[in-house]
Amino acid sequence: MSPVSRFRPAPLAAGIGCLLMTLLSSAAAGGERGIYDAAMQRAGAEYRTARLKCDVLDNDAMHLCLTEAKAADTRISAAAEARFQRTPKATARAHIAIADADLAVARARCSSVPAPDRTACRTDAEEIHVDAFVRARSNLHRDEKQAQTERAPRSAAGPCGGPPNRPQTGCSGANHGRPTTR
Repeated sequence: MSPVSRFRPAPLAAGIGCLLMTLLSSAAAGGERGIYDAAMQRAGAEYRTARLKCDVLDNDAMHLCLTEAKAADTRISAAAEARFQRTPKATARAHIAIADADLAVARARCSSVPAPDRTACRTDAEEIHVDAFVRARSNLHRDEKQAQTERAPRSAAGPCGGPPNRPQTGCSGANHGRPTTR
């Protein structure tokens, strides 16, 4: 059995995914700097722990293990950063960083594939990366557009929907049908 097949990243990925969801839900509630700092420290601790597990492996398996550990660190750090900043641009940067980390993992996996299939593996990895990048950019543009429409100034209508500088009569606003002047 090769060292690559002995390494099982699924429990590590499941644990990191659970941690990520916990951090995101707690950060969504508070959005405080302390939560962000705790998430970043936790990401660093998880990375150091994963690196120690990689030291017992040999060449290709160790490279893959280290790449996966770095990708997990990137996922947690990028998600915490995006959640802390709460802007469309920060979210897009996080998605792009995660896509880059996933590409690095896919390339590391492709390096252990036999030579005839390696090119196809790398091409597939690049296509997935490009798709993720395009999705992140289009989500950024959509979110920026939505933010602009939310910040757009309201129309300059009066309390009853008419011109703002004229008395309004007969409307059912807070003035109960009495004329209003501005």
